[in-house]
Amino acid sequence: MAVVPALNSGSTMVEADSRRGNCRRPGASASGMRRLALPVLGAIGLVAAAPAALAEAGWTDYALVTELTPTIHQRYEVTIAVQQNPSGCREKQVFFQDYSAKGSEQMYLALLESVGSGKRVRVFVNGECGVSGYSRITAVGIRP
Repeated sequence: MAVVPALNSGSTMVEADSRRGNCRRPGASASGMRRLALPVLGAIGLVAAAPAALAEAGWTDYALVTELTPTIHQRYEVTIAVQQNPSGCREKQVFFQDYSAKGSEQMYLALLESVGSGKRVRVFVNGECGVSGYSRITAVGIRP
């Protein structure tokens, strides 16, 4: 790196970087752009996550379970013919819950009971949309 002398007493010395073809003040950090890039990338990430953040929690209406699917993906999925789903997720009638979640077994049994009996159910969605656009459920209500 070559140091170019100042032209007059009010000028600033700069270092010429022949490898990159640019100049900078001695002691100046090249990480200034990185400091600017991180907040910009963070803002882009927040905008990309906004649909999930805007989803709402609440109960669906009562409807029939049309499909209950245990999967090998550590969760079960259920399709319910609801007319209203407050979550705002892409798939309005498909829901999921992880097998490891507290109460997931009891929710699964209630859904299975509704399939066998033809009883209508409603589910509480917590506002979280899964990767497939399904709503995560945290409670199941079954109507006699």
